[in-house]
Amino acid sequence: MKDYQLIIFDWDGTLMDSIARIVSSIRALAQVNELIIPNESAIKGIIGLSLEEAIVTLFPTANGATIEQLKTGYKKHYIELDPTPTPLYSNAEQLLTALTQQGKMLAVATGKAKTGLQRVMRETNLTRFFNHVRCGCECHSKPHPQMLEQLLYQLN
Repeated sequence: MKDYQLIIFDWDGTLMDSIARIVSSIRALAQVNELIIPNESAIKGIIGLSLEEAIVTLFPTANGATIEQLKTGYKKHYIELDPTPTPLYSNAEQLLTALTQQGKMLAVATGKAKTGLQRVMRETNLTRFFNHVRCGCECHSKPHPQMLEQLLYQLN
């Protein structure tokens, strides 16, 4: 590996295998709200976006009040109602430990909301590895480069 000082990770689909839960939560959300259920490929395509951008992309006819209702509903499905497991990928913690021991700075740039990221970082006991994070609620969502630009600027 080159002598990188900083390594920035995405969360969903990179460190945590949460894709199946995201897909099932979106499908349940659509069903409960009597919306057309997006196919798996479309749902996977929004992973990494902020929740609002994901909702607007998947349900383009939704207006402001409906978007807020769908965001709240998605969070409830994902956090409380959906039992689909979201394990860390095999050896993810070992990789982060090794990188930390090599003196690398580690950061996260994710479309997740900050509260959601903090929750899963606590649940997985990975908070200790990341002092720097940027979330979709703090700046432009991916694919806009603002998250990365802010981290690079902040960390010099």
